[in-house]
Amino acid sequence: IEAELRPGTQVVGGILGVCYPSEANAALMCRPSSGASNTHGPSAWKPALAGTFRLVRMSSTCTCAVDALGALRCWGAAPPPLGAGDALNPVRFDPSIEPGEGLVGPSSRAYVHDVAVGVGHVCAVHGPERALRCWGSNEYGQLGHPWSDTTPEASREVMTRVRQVVAGGFFTCALREAPDWGVYCWGANEANQCGPTTRPRVLPPAGVVVDPAVIELAAGYNTVYARTSDGRVLSWGFAGDERLGREVGRGHCAAVDGIHDAVELSAGWNHACVRTRSRAVRCWGSNDRGQVSARGPRGGARLTLVTGLTRAE
Repeated sequence: IEAELRPGTQVVGGILGVCYPSEANAALMCRPSSGASNTHGPSAWKPALAGTFRLVRMSSTCTCAVDALGALRCWGAAPPPLGAGDALNPVRFDPSIEPGEGLVGPSSRAYVHDVAVGVGHVCAVHGPERALRCWGSNEYGQLGHPWSDTTPEASREVMTRVRQVVAGGFFTCALREAPDWGVYCWGANEANQCGPTTRPRVLPPAGVVVDPAVIELAAGYNTVYARTSDGRVLSWGFAGDERLGREVGRGHCAAVDGIHDAVELSAGWNHACVRTRSRAVRCWGSNDRGQVSARGPRGGARLTLVTGLTRAE
């Protein structure tokens, strides 16, 4: 696929497999992992959805994509349908269907700006007010309203003026615009990923970083990262396996050691990476599968330069 990967092409990978938007095929191309429950035959690149896509998000349970017109498409094992009449219109989730079959996206009035996928829940930023709606499982309050152990829930509005949303395992964080600048998190809080408090669940959404310098978020299973306009990266949450990238202890928000020129940020389930102004890629966190460094230790790894990517874009 190397010939198709132009500068800026988004490639998303996870437990389910790998996807990327292909201009040549006018489709979202995906290749399931060998162990994925939705594997359809041999592990080869196949068109999952026809069209032009600008956002792709993947978790351990489902995949979501937003096309050039702002329509949202999701498939996989969870969460449930949004339901007829919902503000985002029906989006069907069924582990038995092929990607793209029987999916109905939102209307133009519900143009989707961003989407995040957790374990069993999805959140989308949509419409002119950049309203955030979440749906799916809510056992930890990850949907932004009082938790429930009953059937997964249809979507509800959480807040407006949201620039970006990210989802971890059972929590959610949003980067809000003025006048409510800052990072707000809610849901499971066993590692202080929703702020330095002893509460195991955080509701309503709590301000973790109130700073207009934050311009990008990324989330792992129970760790959160925030990139600032001056190239720093802040981290908070679970401290094991070097996931915080620094010496400071559990939970509290502080800067990752050694990063001063980050221009892009990304996180996997238990590790994170940045692209720097010099177009290098540096990663840190768990290295149990060589995701930080193929030559590094198989435990936690501090900030490490990824060799062979000297002109990353």
